[in-house]
Amino acid sequence: MRAMACGANGDVEIVLLAGTSELGLTTREGEVLAWLSKGKTHRDIAQILGLSPRTVDKHLEQIYAKLGVENRTAAAAIATNATRRNS
Repeated sequence: MRAMACGANGDVEIVLLAGTSELGLTTREGEVLAWLSKGKTHRDIAQILGLSPRTVDKHLEQIYAKLGVENRTAAAAIATNATRRNS
């Protein structure tokens, strides 16, 4: 598991664990989903993780496909539910 950026808390780390195992996401996709579930914008996530906004968009496309959802709200809801199940 890679180190989180400043400001990460235990909830974000739990989402990452759930993302990489239970949800079938890569570690990076789990990181993106974790920040998304905390209300960060695409641009914020890109800056936090040192990526371009376009790369974040591509990660989100993959996340949505893997989770079977069409938008960030639905993806965040799944992440939140995964966090609750693991806490």
